[in-house]
Amino acid sequence: MKLKIALLCLGIFFGSFIHRALAQNVPVSGTVRNSSTGQPMVGVSVSVEGTSQTAVTDSKGNFTISVQKGAKLLITNASMLPIRYEVKNTTDVIEIQMEEANKSLNEVVVV
Repeated sequence: MKLKIALLCLGIFFGSFIHRALAQNVPVSGTVRNSSTGQPMVGVSVSVEGTSQTAVTDSKGNFTISVQKGAKLLITNASMLPIRYEVKNTTDVIEIQMEEANKSLNEVVVV
């Protein structure tokens, strides 16, 4: 009986380590560019859906964020269409091309 309990405890102990090892976050990096000009985009928000993890692109359009494999990134900017990207391979460098939202203002109000 003591042997069964000891084996059960060991199984739970080692199972928790395996679960943590499989659920580790890894850094993912990429670049965000304007699809029409090819220029890097500064200040684009890159966040992991369902979490509070967020990164912002630098002056060269680059970002790095920590995610799990299979996570979905949400890439947003005020004047561009939002993009959802599923992280399939965490070793790849992600290249994102954002398209303009083509929203036009009919009126401008100055306060």
